[in-house]
Amino acid sequence: MNNSLFKIKLTLYLLLIIFLSINIFKILSLHLIIIKLIKVLSPLFIGYFLAWLLNPLYKYLNKKINKKLSLITIIIFYILILGFILLIIIPNIINSINNLNNINNKYIELIKKFFKLNTNNIMNSCKMILTYIGIFFISNIFGFYFLYRYDGINKRIFSLIKRRYRILVHDISYNLRLYLKGLLIDSLVLFCITFIMFLVVGLDNALLFSLICSITNIIPFIGPYIGGAPSVLYALGKSTKLGIKVLIIIVITQMIESNLINPYIMSKCIKLSPILILTMVLVMGSFFGSVGMILAIPSLIVLKIILETFYEKKQ
Repeated sequence: MNNSLFKIKLTLYLLLIIFLSINIFKILSLHLIIIKLIKVLSPLFIGYFLAWLLNPLYKYLNKKINKKLSLITIIIFYILILGFILLIIIPNIINSINNLNNINNKYIELIKKFFKLNTNNIMNSCKMILTYIGIFFISNIFGFYFLYRYDGINKRIFSLIKRRYRILVHDISYNLRLYLKGLLIDSLVLFCITFIMFLVVGLDNALLFSLICSITNIIPFIGPYIGGAPSVLYALGKSTKLGIKVLIIIVITQMIESNLINPYIMSKCIKLSPILILTMVLVMGSFFGSVGMILAIPSLIVLKIILETFYEKKQ
């Protein structure tokens, strides 16, 4: 009974925090300041995240070989994996674009019109792509530097945190790592299922569309449907029958993923109320766009651990 009451209280507290945050952000326009800061400091944040993600592997390699060789090994594998992914994705994208240009269909025409209306300035689009590529490479440089100096950097960060809060930071880090591990496995399983089913119905570029579905899966609830939309529209461009088949596949895979795969894989992670997740996704999405939607669950995990910790200390 006490546990149920605590869960209700926790849900209400989290909803209250979200509600207050919305109003404070709107009044003070804090989200605009945060967006500017994120844009400027994004290479540092992404770099540290990459180092945090690769640190367990780096520590494992350190037991076998020295630090420099461990770092070089990770960089080589990272480049090979990245190159392999690009070699798969880029030809598929080019092939998809060529196929779209060769298809005369009302659905394809709608897609073409949409992109024409939303890309008025090609130069600005190219600049934006180049900016993202630049941020990506700078983030990787920071990431591998942080990885090499990870223990030293963490000691400095922890020296700024009061002793009583250090366990809290460790708990947050541990649970976020569990969540990411579960999310990765979940996305990989979803990729395999959609890829096989797309091949069965005879959808062209099944690999690319399966990859889009698995990547957008990181956005809770609506992500898989967003990722499934391009494959459905492309299939409709080929034939209405194929489009319906692909739509059925997206719906079925989403039902399997949300009701069977996700609960099983995420059982070791922090359980969150669907109402809270949906609320947080909508709020974060309205302020920070797709990035905010991706960060919705991690933000909730952090908030939940903080509230649980303070509640336990109070008790």
